Formats: sequence, C-alpha cells, structure tokens
Amino acid sequence: MQLLVRSSDKVSPLSLVGGKGYNLLKLINADIPVPDFFILTTDSYDLFTKTYQLDKFLDEINFNSSQIDISQTSKRIRSEFEKYELPEELKNLIQEAYEEINSPLSVRSSATVEDLPNLSFAGQHDTFLNVTNIEELFVSIVKCFSSLWTERAISYRVKNKVNNNNIKLATVVQKMILSEASGVMFTANPITGNRNQTIIEAVLGFGEALVSGIVEPDTYTFTHSGEIVEKKIRTQKLKISGDETGTKTEKINASEQKVSDKTAIRLIEFGNNISKLYDNDPQDVEWVVINLNSNPKIYIVQSRAITSLYPLPNHLLNKQGLMYISINAVQGVLDPFTNLGADVFSGFILHIGEAIMHRKISEKQTVIVSIGYRIWANVFPAIKTKPFDSLIKKFATVAEPETLKIINEIEIEDPDLKQKNKVSINSFLITFRTFLNILHKIIRLQRNPRKEMIRIMKKIDLLEVDIRESSQQVTDLSSLHEFLTNAEKKTAQGLFLSLIPVVATGFMDVTIYSKLVKRVNPEIEPSKLLVALPNNPTTQMNLRLWYVHLEIVSDRDSQNYLENKSVSKLKELYETKALPPVFQSVLENFLDGYGFRGNFEIDIGQERWSENPEIIFHILKTYLTIDRDMDPQDKFNSDRLKVQNNIKNDIQMLQKRKGGSVLASLSLALVKRFRFLAGLREYPKFRIVGILTIVRQTVLRIGEDLVKQKLLETKNDLFFLSKKELKHFAGDLENIMERIKKNKIDYEIEKHRTVIPRILMGNGEALQFAKQNVTSDSKTLIGSPAAAGKYTGEVKVMLKPNDGGLKNGQILVCPATDPAWTPLFQVAKGLIMEVGGMMTHGSVVARETGIPAVVGVPNATIKLKDGMKVEVNGSNGIIRILD
Repeated sequence: MQLLVRSSDKVSPLSLVGGKGYNLLKLINADIPVPDFFILTTDSYDLFTKTYQLDKFLDEINFNSSQIDISQTSKRIRSEFEKYELPEELKNLIQEAYEEINSPLSVRSSATVEDLPNLSFAGQHDTFLNVTNIEELFVSIVKCFSSLWTERAISYRVKNKVNNNNIKLATVVQKMILSEASGVMFTANPITGNRNQTIIEAVLGFGEALVSGIVEPDTYTFTHSGEIVEKKIRTQKLKISGDETGTKTEKINASEQKVSDKTAIRLIEFGNNISKLYDNDPQDVEWVVINLNSNPKIYIVQSRAITSLYPLPNHLLNKQGLMYISINAVQGVLDPFTNLGADVFSGFILHIGEAIMHRKISEKQTVIVSIGYRIWANVFPAIKTKPFDSLIKKFATVAEPETLKIINEIEIEDPDLKQKNKVSINSFLITFRTFLNILHKIIRLQRNPRKEMIRIMKKIDLLEVDIRESSQQVTDLSSLHEFLTNAEKKTAQGLFLSLIPVVATGFMDVTIYSKLVKRVNPEIEPSKLLVALPNNPTTQMNLRLWYVHLEIVSDRDSQNYLENKSVSKLKELYETKALPPVFQSVLENFLDGYGFRGNFEIDIGQERWSENPEIIFHILKTYLTIDRDMDPQDKFNSDRLKVQNNIKNDIQMLQKRKGGSVLASLSLALVKRFRFLAGLREYPKFRIVGILTIVRQTVLRIGEDLVKQKLLETKNDLFFLSKKELKHFAGDLENIMERIKKNKIDYEIEKHRTVIPRILMGNGEALQFAKQNVTSDSKTLIGSPAAAGKYTGEVKVMLKPNDGGLKNGQILVCPATDPAWTPLFQVAKGLIMEVGGMMTHGSVVARETGIPAVVGVPNATIKLKDGMKVEVNGSNGIIRILD
C-alpha cells in the first residue's frame, strides 16, 4: 500500500494518483515548471473509507436506480464522510510532507476517471485554496474526499455511464502560488476546433475569480508560432488574491492588458511543449504568474485534455486540400458507426468511386475516412475544380442544404477556393466515359421503364443469392475479411450503379415536366408531384404495418395484449411464441418480409427488427391513438387521385396552347415515367440493407463460434473491430478482447457526443451550422423547406424512434430519420429535423404522406420542447413558436 507520492517521484499509475496527479507528475518529469506538491493516493482514500466502513455504506447505494434522488444521496454521503478525521497513520505522513513544502497550499481532487482523454471532470469536485495550517489541511483533505460525491459529480458519472461503485479519489496537495495573474490556456481553439490557434484567458490575482465566473477575463488568440490573431481586453472589477494570512476579495478597476504579449508568447511555448507530451492532443492548461511587472515567472498548475473537440487524426492535421463533409449528415444519421460498420460502408462508397473512375483506389487514400466513428468525404478537390464544384453544390442543395451554406461561407473567407482549377484531359475522359454509361442506361429506361426495371431487379436478385452463397464459405476471421471486401465491391458495382440511373431518370423527368407545365401553371410545386408515389418499398412497408395493426385490434385477445402489456413484456412473449395466435402470426409474417430493417440500418453493427422488435411494439401502441377510419391506404389512394387530377388539369391546359398537343403528349409520357420511377428512390437502399443484413448475419455466426471458444464475450464483439484489425487478429487471437474493449469505450464516448459537425477542415475546425442561420428572433426557427404545406400543432421531441409518446396530430421533432422512423409518419402531422435536405429519408416520406417538413434546423431538439405550439411551414422553411 502506497499512501503518498511526492513530486520528485517518477510518474505513478493513474489508478494510484488519479488523472490530475498523473498529469502533474508527467509535467514535472518533463521539466515543465510546476509548483511543488504531494499526492495522497487512492490507497489513502481506501484507508480512510475502510477505517470507518464507508466503503460498505457506499456499496449499499444503487446509483443506477431510476428512483434515486441524487441531491439527497449526495448530502447523505458527504455528511457521513465529514463525521470523521483522517487516520493517524495518514496524518503523520501528511505532516511530514507539509513541513517540507512549508507554504500555503491548495487541495484538489484527482479522481481515477478525472482529466482523462475522453472525459473531463473539471469543476465536478471541490478545491480548497490558500490552506495555511496543518489542521485546516486535514479538514480540507476529508472534504476533498467527500467531494467525490457531489451532486454534480454523481450526475456526470451516471450520464457518462461511469460506475459509481468502483470510483476512487486521490488528492493533490500543492504549493499555493500567490499569483499576480492567472488563467487558462487552450492549445486549440475550443470553439472552432482550429488546432493551429492557442486561446489564453487571463485575470489579475487568483484564477478562482475566472473559474467561479465573477469576472470576465481578457481573451488572447494567437497562432502556435506566437502571431496575434485577436485580443479582447476587458475591465476587471474584482480580484481574488491572498497572502500567508488567507484569501481576500477586493474591488479594482483594471482596464489594461492583464499579461504582456511577451508573457503570453512564453505561455504558448509551454503549451506547445505540453501538447507534445500528449501526442499533440490539445490541452486545457491552468497557469499562474508571479513578478508580473518585473521578471515574470510562470508556473503550470495542471493540464488536461480538451474533451469537447471533435477528433482529428494527426496524419490528417494541417494536410493541404482537406474539406470533409459528413456522410452521416447526408444520410440523416448522427449516431456513430461501429468500427466494422464504418469500414464496410466506407468500402462500399470507395468501390462505387472505383467504378466511376475506372481505377483502383489506394488503401492509403484519405478521400473517404472514418473520424470519430462517423464517415467523411473530402470534397476539397471537387470544390476547387470546375465543373465538379457545381455538381457538389447541386448535390448539397438537395441532400443537405446547411452543408452548402457552410461551404459557401468557407469560400468567402478563403479567396484561394474562388480560383477554380480546370478539369484535366484524363479526368474529363473518365467522367465522359461514366456519363455515357449512365446515359445509355437512362435511354433504356426512357424507352421501356417496366421492362428495364424487371431486368435490373432480376440482376439484383442474383447478386443477393451470390452473396448469400458466398457467406456460407466463411469459417474464420481471415475468410470473413475476404468476404466483406468482395461483398462491398459486388454490392457497389452490381446494385448501386445499376439503380443510380433509375433514380436519375425519375427526377430528370419530373424536372422537365415541371418546366413544361410552368408555362400554364406558374404555381406548380415539383414536390407535390412526388406525393403518393407507387413502387416505394418503404411506403409499402408502412402500409403493411398498418394492416398488422388492424388485424391485431380486430382480435380481442391480441388487442388486450397490445393495450395492457409493456413493450418489454410483449418482446419477451413474442420471442417465446407466447403472444395470442393472431398477434404472433401477423407479426411473424411482417418480420419475415421486413425484419432485416432497423434503426441506423446502414451500419451492420446495429441490430435488426427481427433481432429486437421493440420498436415495432412502440409503433403499434402509437397506432392505437389513430382513428381506425383514417386508413393510410385510403389516404394514399386519395392523395394519388388528387395528384392525378392535378396532372390531368395541367395537361388539358397545355393542350389549349399553340402546339399544345405535342407538349401534352410529351408531358404525359414524362409524368407516367417519373410516377413509376421516382417511387423507386428508396429501392436502392432497401436492397442494400437486405445485403448488409446477410453480411451482419455472417459476422454474428463467426462471433458465435469465437464465443464458444471463449475468445469473445458476446457474438456482437466483432463489430467493434475494424477490417484491418480483423485481418490482424486472424493470425493471433490472444489479445483480441483487449482491443475490442478499448474500441467499445471510444465508441460509447462518441455515442454521447452532442455537437456533431457537418464539415471538418484540415486545421481541425468543426462546423455544425452556417453563421447566417443565427437569428435573434427567439420565436422563429429557420431551416430548409422539404415538404410543402403548413400545419399548427404541438411538438413532440424524439431522439430515437423507440422513445415513444408521439400522439396523433403532433409535430415530430428529431435529429434525423431513417426507415426505422417511417411508421411514425402515420401519426405525425408535421416534421422538423436538425439535418437533411430534399432527398433525405424524412423529407421523401413527409412528401409522400402529405405532411409539411422543415429540415436543417439548428438545435431544433434543444430549442423546441414537448407540448410547445408551433406553426411549421414546409413551403418556406420557417417555424414559428406560438406559445
């Protein structure tokens, strides 16, 4: 048992000295000027808690209980801790270390999960400054031990799924520097993410004035080389300072710069050196200065990682020509991919690129990358080159308008982007070859869309059979790696490229039709032509689930179970085949056809409905709130008839014009084709997800084999390995679980990230929203129109499709949607999403179901609260809060 560590000792394990203590030892061992200190280790904390049986007292508390009152629990624990004095053995050690430092002291916590690269517990525990005698020190240490159990610390750990029952605390006792100026330094810009900037905040006196928020600090922005970017000098009205008698707060009126440029540059040098100690990970550094006006001396009192920054790998940092757009945002999904899911989907995209460019892409490519467990595409070369710049922007206009706004702002700020490169002859020839290939398929579709679609679907059926048969040959990690690569390539080139012309043809025809008809009907809205489209597999799935609901409620026993059993109980009964016969049968039939779908289904690491049908039970319960007379099939037929009548009227008006018979005939041919083909917009994804599910089942089968060999804990563990790691561990399974556990921790951290950027720049800047979207009007939110119409009603904020609680007539507010959300559109009367564009899943389904939708609304799930009354206008993208 090691109860105390001195600053002269070597770096000790984090489990012994905690995060803050570990960092201070690392700094002082690297010759960074750190005030003298000693650390009461976690063994000291153990000695204290076990001496008074506080460990048993804590073990009796269930911190994960939904019934726990964290505030009262914190008060009870802290009161129990502070009843006792430190054990004599500990007092003697502290007395000796205290006499060696012989100075006023600060006492700070150093928890075993504090100041880690992935979590920041700054401000969670108590700090005691300017402790001037030994008895005060003893009391402060006990209070520091008890501050492990502050309400804010317990809540933070519960939120971040840190086990409260295994937590320990070390305590740093450090020489108190009676600073004349102090503050914090960020070795990257914590707001923008720019890794090339250092931000310094400075106040006169102790840093407690800054931390407690009673003064506004000076803020200096410098480059890492010491060039000034911006200064904000603020008048300081209060100062906390002290001497050997204690701490005092005094009124001042200091309007001058708090530390000189020379001192700031010296701080930057320390910051650069400290970052290097942590593999260039950006740091949040606390500093103090004495002898401010003569010969300033700087001390570093602690350093920790800036956990709020979106991660950017070092090999990409400051690499020229990078502007990554979020594929997750384009797909309308903000959640992170699992490791294997990200690799498979990225590989799929890369194989599409290979087919388009007619060449193999290097394994070292940085065009499609996984960063922060999300997928990113580098569009800088395209934005820099005509005419690809135009293509990217047109795509963004439809897929994710907010991303386009950010790109336009970047171009304004970076004059170099305005200078476009010309397309090389080689690129032109490759592009022209791809264009001819797609054009050939479009012409075939224009001639006979039904015949061509039958041919394409047969080809895809054969592809799925081929991949299923190939999956049976997979027996280990090595053959699994090979299977994944082949499946990605076959799916990309055999399925996606076959169906791109289908979608392109449908929307090309609706565009031409709209332009023709605008001659006689200037009010025509193309989006209204896309309502109630046939051949949409997601719509068909939605209607099928409605009929499942009708069959359930037509059977008394089944309806009774649906109304009165919890979702978890219904799942249990379904899995044991103990639901009423009608309920069991209709649900099994539905899942036979659609069980391969699921939430965030493009990630093979996510479970499918057939594996966990809870979301289906949530939706069926929601359907109980809908009037049975509002049959979605009847609504679909009614909407389709309305569209057909509008088209008929437009064509009749065309016929009355000069040369109208030719225009009318052309328009009629166009409208038949796009009504047939446009509904197939969801078909590529529908079939891709089916194939991805075959891939998932193959991974699970190998996972089950490794569980039987006791090499894995669960069959799902393999999803937390990258393809490269799969290949590596194929020859050496000994350390496979160690890597999986590490990757799972990183994945969970990203799962809890709340600010997800749309664009990542090479300098680390992470841009979530365009600046022009900021509005001072608290009653108005502005997004992009996605489905025409206007509706006024109450909002329901949902972060996941299985959150439950959406009632008939409410407006659904969510980050984004994928097909797992589709059945809820039968209940919602409006849609508001934080990401998305005209062709995002939610926008398409909203148009087809005839509800107004506004997408790309910054922080909609935060600004809007359950029950708020709002007007959502899907024609102009404006949401008005009426409460």
